Parts: sequence; structure tokens; C-alpha cells
Amino acid sequence: MSSQLSSLEVNPVDYTNELKKPLPKSVYQQIELDLPRTFPGNPIFESPAGTRAMREVLHVCALQNPTIGYCQSMSFVVAVLLLLYPKAHVVNILNILIRDIVPGYWTHTMTGLQADIKVIEFLISKNLTDLYQHFKDLRIDVGTISTAWLLTLFSTTFPICTTLRLWDYLFAYGSSAIIKIVFCIFKLYKPKLLQLSDLIEVTSFLNERFKVFNNWDDLISELNGCNIPDERITQLQKNATIEIEKRTKERQLGSLKNTKFTLEELHELYQHFSTHPKSSGGTLPTSELFNVLLHSPIASEKWNEWSEQGKKALEKIFDENSDGTISFKEFCVSLAVYSRGSREEKMKFSFQVYDMDKSGSIEKDEMLHYLMNHYKCSGLEEEKTKAQNITDIIFSKYDENQDGKLSFKEFSCACEAEPILQHVLGFTNE
Repeated sequence: MSSQLSSLEVNPVDYTNELKKPLPKSVYQQIELDLPRTFPGNPIFESPAGTRAMREVLHVCALQNPTIGYCQSMSFVVAVLLLLYPKAHVVNILNILIRDIVPGYWTHTMTGLQADIKVIEFLISKNLTDLYQHFKDLRIDVGTISTAWLLTLFSTTFPICTTLRLWDYLFAYGSSAIIKIVFCIFKLYKPKLLQLSDLIEVTSFLNERFKVFNNWDDLISELNGCNIPDERITQLQKNATIEIEKRTKERQLGSLKNTKFTLEELHELYQHFSTHPKSSGGTLPTSELFNVLLHSPIASEKWNEWSEQGKKALEKIFDENSDGTISFKEFCVSLAVYSRGSREEKMKFSFQVYDMDKSGSIEKDEMLHYLMNHYKCSGLEEEKTKAQNITDIIFSKYDENQDGKLSFKEFSCACEAEPILQHVLGFTNE
């Protein structure tokens, strides 16, 4: 694969420094869960050195691609690449795959994967009509058969020698190549597939053939003889992607009807969120939250004047599943509570923001920090000196057990009675 990769642009990775940075908890946990599942029984990958190498590469790649983090099946691709290249170079190759070869495969929405499956089904319907009709009669979905092939880039499908040959073809010809490969596999085995009577027989037959695959010459002959132009495939991919993105948008907007945003507002927010430069696969890195909020068409505020501590606290709330990214749904749900929630919802939301260390209670320094931040964002710098006095008063009146902390119940009582907290939570605008 060296000659194919040498022609592709590779951005250098500061591998050592990237390894020192922490991963989002859920990303780390998913990687750890998948490592022992990656080619189980293979002594190379089960060895401490092999496992450590995979862990490191996936760690760095997750940091390099924060909107993806980690997606199941990436570990198989990494494992095979580690047989050929140093770890830092494997990260570079994975970045090329994510950016140029199979974009949208390993994202939350898997738009690229869905689009390619749609294109494969279309090409089979137009060029292998008898097989398409046979599958249709048997209610066999091409995507059900081929999803694992695509997600692992055939690494769990074929012997490694065949996988590497297919990767040569993939890197040489780009994103349209993977569609041609799958199409030609179906074409190669069409005579036998037409004799099978259900999905179990089809998958069993293909799996048995792939385990001891020795038809490389026949497959490469099919690939070389495939008369479907790359430009045609590329256009079909674009059309399918547009259709899937439209369907995804409709589904997401439909699931947010209870957020108190109008449909028009949701459309505005979706446009704003999805066109952000760092948006990918329906998500944004948590670090981009305030950049999005700053120019949001809804809930305008002096977001850029929030303290770093306050920003981090808000990022954790918006990132509900702690994966280091914020989906459009997470964004809208949290923004709706912040800007239009009920009194109870706003109190719960604010309690989470104040509780910066996630201890389940609000301490004095957390209350003080947030009040000072409020004065700053409200353009009342001269009032910041009052924050300490107000904090002392609130704790003296509502910290019932005098432990220097406010429980949610104590905080709620303070919010219902104290004008400053009512103003911060927006109760005065009700």
C-alpha cells in the first residue's frame, strides 16, 4: 500500500503529546470494551504490546477527530494497519480514511455508510436485475449483508492477504472503489446466490467463500471490467447523501417538537448547527459549544464573557452522554431548558451549572463564581463586589445544616425567595 499512500496528503501528528491528553469517559470505555473483541484468538493482537498499540492509536485518533471519537469496527482497521506501519503513521492513514476515502462511515449518523449502501442497492437493481429481484422476493436487504464488510473495510471478511489487496485498490481509486468492490463481489457470486432461498443461506455461503477466498484473479478481473464510471458513482453518492441528510434532518426535527421551539426556530437552529465549520456527522466537539451559542439565532447572551469554569460546566451539561461531542438533539434540549424551561427545569439546570465539581451540592466558592460571572455578562462589573455579600447571605439563610453546601432542595428555596437568583434564572421575565 505504500505507493498508493505516498500520493495522498498526510498531516503530521504530534503523537506523543496527543497521548498525554485525556479522552472523554464514554469514548475511553468503548475503546476498552472493544479491544478484547478485536480479532480474538490472534496472539499478535491479544498480546500486551499489541493491545497497547491499538489502544494508543485509537486514543490519538479519537482526539484528532473529536466529532467521531471512536466507532465500533475502527479497531479492526487499526489492528491490520499496525502490522504494516508505525503507530503515528497508522493515525495518519486513519485520518485519510476518515477524511477522504470513507467519509461519514464512522460518525454518529453514519451518513456516508448509508449513502454507499443505497448506491450499491441502486447499481445492483440496474445492472444485476435478476439478483436484485431474487433478493427482493426473499426480503433480503443488501445493507444487512454488506454493512460489516464496509465498516471494517473487509478486514473481518477476507483473509488478510486479500484485505490488503483490496485496500491497495481502495487507496488507489478512492471512495468510489469500495462500492465497486461490493458490487463486483455480488456479481462474481451471482450464479450461486440465485440458487439460495433465504438470508441465512446467503450469509453462510458468502462467509464460507470469504474464509478461504482464492478467487482474487476473478475478482480483479470483475473490477477491471466494471464499466460503471467513477464519476457516475461519485454523483450517485452525492445524491444519496443529500437524500439521507434530508431524512435525518426531518427525523431529528420531529423528535424535538416538545422543546418549546417552533418548527421555524428548529430549522434555523439546525441550519446554524449543521453549517458550523467543525460540525461533522451530526455532532460538534464540546469545545465548540460557545462558538455556536455566540452566533445562535436564539437565546442571545454575552456567551463570550463567561468564565472558563462556567463554560466547562455548561459544556458538561450539553454533552449529556459525556462522549466529548454535542449532538443537535443534545444542543436543542439543553438550550430549550436554558432559554424557555419551566421554573423547575431552570432550577435543575442552574443547579447543575453551579455544581461545577459535580459533587451533588453547591459550595460557597461555586455560588460566588457564578454570581460574579452573571454580573460580568450583564454588564454590571461595578456590582461584582456585592457577590460575596449576597453569597454569604444566601448560605446563612438556606444552608439548613450549616455544612457549607446547598442541596438542590436548599437551592430551590433560595431561588424562590431571593431576587438576585430569580433574575439569574429569568424568573423575573415570566
